[in-house]
Amino acid sequence: MSGTRDVICIILARGGSKGIPRKNVRPLRGKPLITHSIDIARQVDEIGRVLVSTDDAEIRRVAEQAGAEVIDRPAELATDTASYVDAVHHLLRAAGIRPETIVVALETTAPLRTKEDVERCIGLYGDDADCVISVTEVKSHPTYIFRMSGGMLAPFDASSRPGNRQEMETLYAYTGSILVAEAGFLLGQEASVYGGRIKGYVMDERRSIDIDTPLDFEICEHVMGLPG
Repeated sequence: MSGTRDVICIILARGGSKGIPRKNVRPLRGKPLITHSIDIARQVDEIGRVLVSTDDAEIRRVAEQAGAEVIDRPAELATDTASYVDAVHHLLRAAGIRPETIVVALETTAPLRTKEDVERCIGLYGDDADCVISVTEVKSHPTYIFRMSGGMLAPFDASSRPGNRQEMETLYAYTGSILVAEAGFLLGQEASVYGGRIKGYVMDERRSIDIDTPLDFEICEHVMGLPG
């Protein structure tokens, strides 16, 4: 797959977080949340560099202690409304990453992915796809999802018809946990970091937990304490 090309990992971690204040440095099972992602990346032999983009001094300190290189992110790229894509572009350009470099993007909020998950995503990437993203099976089919206006519900997908779950098409959602693509492809993206020919890597529900709320944090801590 990657041959002799460079493989790097990028992790974006801004200081501001309204849902969970100081989320990226909040302890999870004894170490800051961001450290879980850095540790996994450093365990993957193919990954030569781990780069963290942040605007926050404490995140910088924690990331460097965990063995990552830190790229300072401008304040305008670290607001609630700032574009994730723009932040990725800034990181890649500021670090001088060549277009042919393979980039593994990890989200700090998905700490239950494994070293093997990352390695398999890298292994799936090749000339037959522009990117590889981690996905998980959707539990709530669009048939059972509604819009609400004035207290009244309307089907989100008017073409869907209720039926037995076993007869419905299996659908998948992007977890945000892992993305693999060439730097040149990412630099050419404007609205999203993924697109073009997308190859999916399916992860189970447990390893796909994404921390967005305090309850998610509690669930993740509980799951990490379970055997297996």
